[in-house]
Amino acid sequence: SLNPVSILAPRSFFPFTTSSYETNGALILWSVYACLIWCAPHVFSAPGARRRFIWALLIVGLLVAVIGLVQLSYGARTAVYGFRPVRYGRSPFGPYFNRGHAASMMVLPFLMGCGLFLSAFFRFRREAASGARLSHFIIRQTLTGFLLAAILWGIIMTRNRGSIISMSIALWLLAFMGGAFFKTRLQSGAWRAAILLATIGFLSLLWISPGFAAYFQGSTLNSAAQRVSLYKGALLLLKDFPVFGTGLGALIGSYPPYQERFIIDVVDHIHSDWLEFALQLGLLGSALYCLGLFAFVRQTIQSWKSLRSREQRCLVGGGIAAAFAFILQGLIDFSFQIPANAVLFLAI
Repeated sequence: SLNPVSILAPRSFFPFTTSSYETNGALILWSVYACLIWCAPHVFSAPGARRRFIWALLIVGLLVAVIGLVQLSYGARTAVYGFRPVRYGRSPFGPYFNRGHAASMMVLPFLMGCGLFLSAFFRFRREAASGARLSHFIIRQTLTGFLLAAILWGIIMTRNRGSIISMSIALWLLAFMGGAFFKTRLQSGAWRAAILLATIGFLSLLWISPGFAAYFQGSTLNSAAQRVSLYKGALLLLKDFPVFGTGLGALIGSYPPYQERFIIDVVDHIHSDWLEFALQLGLLGSALYCLGLFAFVRQTIQSWKSLRSREQRCLVGGGIAAAFAFILQGLIDFSFQIPANAVLFLAI
């Protein structure tokens, strides 16, 4: 941020930014993210702390879902909380200006809660020997199931394609990788073959279902056209700033010369986190970022497969599914640029 360069000036041979003010703010934000990543493993080191964290996520997800569903029931589709109007044709949901970001947020506690729900069965089996009551287990599971159902209904009612598809793919990947926990290769192969057959059958039913296409009707074509236009301009911008990008947070000031007339709104974010990282950090920075993320994901999956406790496998598996869903949705949306969603993702 100490090396500002105009969008029209010759490029620097060192890391630079086309908007020092925006980059300073982004550096502060990412420093907070770094502190969160550093502190989270110490805070959530105990199984009890992890379960309490998941319960907190479920409550937050429930609040977002309930506010959004009440908002929709009153027909307030253009106002946050039902009374704060929004512009630029956005469709709010609960406290979010964009229903896609609300859906992205709710996917995280839902998948984490699924892991908590499954882990409770193995936990009860372990605690039953010490006198754990079946009634307490049933009440706790009923409450967890109710929270999960409410959050899932909220996700469905957002009608956000990206969140629903990314959540489905994340669950599929986790189930497919779960075949590694079987004792024999025959059992593992049979499990994965069953998943593939079930997937083919489910997709076939969706394809012939008349209600599936109607569910996503609306601004699908217009939204796709806008994204394609944004990506075209982004690739032209990346071509001019390939190595170091335009600087963290500097997209809003550097994109207008590359914006097509088809897009009439102010472009503060590209609808693709991974492409936006490349625009801000350049190919060098984004490659380093993706390399670090790949190494972390690889280490996490190896640690997950080495766990002996089925209870911990379910808890960690829910976190892996949530992270996968968030990463996948980043291909077509900018949920990482919403601080609340990014904080939940990094904590998970």
